[in-house]
Amino acid sequence: MGRWHRFIESLNHSGHWVAGQPLDATGMLMSQQSARADGIVGDQDVSIGGYFILKAAQYEEVADLCQPCPALEIGGKLEIRKALDL
Repeated sequence: MGRWHRFIESLNHSGHWVAGQPLDATGMLMSQQSARADGIVGDQDVSIGGYFILKAAQYEEVADLCQPCPALEIGGKLEIRKALDL
């Protein structure tokens, strides 16, 4: 946990951090084709453990900022996406 705190603190000090939270391991799945069901993403190869919201000009900048993320060190993956304005 100390490594996570240091990583998040570095994003905060750089001025890129906006928000983020870990996610609970429980939830509900729903789609138009099937009924609601307790659980999270069914594919065991996919797990979303949390999210970060960062400010950056482009994807490459975010990738550089996230290079020291502890999840990458244990084989985890990060997905970088742009939030759309509504």
